[in-house]
Amino acid sequence: MRDVIRKYKISLVVTAYGDIAVIFLISRVRNSETATIFLEKLQNDVSLGGMIYCSIEKLNELRAKFQTQNDDTQYISLDK
Repeated sequence: MRDVIRKYKISLVVTAYGDIAVIFLISRVRNSETATIFLEKLQNDVSLGGMIYCSIEKLNELRAKFQTQNDDTQYISLDK
């Protein structure tokens, strides 16, 4: 995946819009230890610096936090 991300980031399609035109967001969904290791490797890969954001936390748990925001409207989930 690292090579695909790097290849796309240096493609003419993306570079025409600037360095930060595309950022990849990658998140873990289930409890797979293999997925956690995979994401940690991507997150710590210095050659991908500024190209990706990896979340080792489970996406469904993060989403649940935003949905139970009580009276705090600073961060919201748009899919209601």
